[in-house]
Amino acid sequence: MELVKPEPLIIDGVAHFTLTSYDPVSVEVDVPPLTDADVDQAMLMSVAELGGTPASLNDDAWIAENFEGMNNARELRETIREQMLFMGQEYAEEQKTVRCSIELARRLMQRVSTKRVSEVRRMIDTMFEASLKADGVTMDQFLAQSGMRREEFENMLDTRARGEAETEAALDAWVEHYGMTVTDDELPALLGIDPEQADQFLRQMHATGEIKDARAAALRSKALAEVVNGCECTYHHEARGDQGGNGAGPSLKLV
Repeated sequence: MELVKPEPLIIDGVAHFTLTSYDPVSVEVDVPPLTDADVDQAMLMSVAELGGTPASLNDDAWIAENFEGMNNARELRETIREQMLFMGQEYAEEQKTVRCSIELARRLMQRVSTKRVSEVRRMIDTMFEASLKADGVTMDQFLAQSGMRREEFENMLDTRARGEAETEAALDAWVEHYGMTVTDDELPALLGIDPEQADQFLRQMHATGEIKDARAAALRSKALAEVVNGCECTYHHEARGDQGGNGAGPSLKLV
């Protein structure tokens, strides 16, 4: 039987949440494998996008003309490998952040209101609709491409909305526990605002009365960075079956 969490304490209309623990979270992250075949395929795709063929890889002049700074297939291959390794590392770090968020939310001692979950769901819907419009895709086309039924998609968004609302509450608890603060000068960077637009952004937030919400979002961003930086993360380097072995690579634990 699932334990029903109590309502949070409400003071002046603001919900106050607490966590079962404020110790560093522990997460595990799978680092995407990179095989020689992956690099070869990426090379061929890059060549094809520029109108070349597999035979073009044997033409140093063609490579130098079409890939800036590259003189031959060996240099091109090494550059593509480095790019793919970097992308894999970025993906692993993104997953680290996501898993830290999930682990922190699991520590939430109170339940998030249905009202807040609904508000988050509406924001997700608005962003998704804008994305579809920008791509010129209808909802029916999206569902057909994804292979999902409408009910499955709606359930997925409901789960995402609840997860995001719980993560928000958990980060708010972290902020309150540690007495974290944020200045107006910190807001643009924490919210991903272009430095050149920082002054305009702050003026707009103050003029529209949205500065309070902006500070809350920035504090959550600051808290999440603190949680991620302090987490205990175990990276699992998985090997593909076509490389031999049982597919399990070594693990490196970083604190």
